Amino acid sequence: DIIGLPTPIWHFTGEKKRERPVYWNAYDYDKESEMYKEHQVREGLQKVDAVGTGCILISRRVFELPEMRKAPFMRKWNEDGTMEKGNDIMFCERARSHGFEIYCHYDYPCDHFSELSLSETTRAFRELYEEET
Repeated sequence: DIIGLPTPIWHFTGEKKRERPVYWNAYDYDKESEMYKEHQVREGLQKVDAVGTGCILISRRVFELPEMRKAPFMRKWNEDGTMEKGNDIMFCERARSHGFEIYCHYDYPCDHFSELSLSETTRAFRELYEEET
């Protein structure tokens, strides 16, 4: 029904030791933490709970369902106006709730352009590879 092609995502907060600054945008929902986590098997076609929409193929039958046509890519907001979930995650949740399946095909990675601070990237990779003290 839905196939995402993985694109790399830059995610570095500097909050965790040896934080991995880049990951692929295919996710599994972890009920215990109530969060999405990166899908771990990164080869071939994999069933996942959500994909990013950087490069995505969506079957027409998904949008033939009236409930999926109205504002299909809406974010979910907290009461204080901050974003709880992005439009890609919310789209996937809606699709799954209507019985559609979501996959990621790791044989077809896509590029993702993002403006980054080179100082931030240097710090991220330095912290990733520095030895424990």
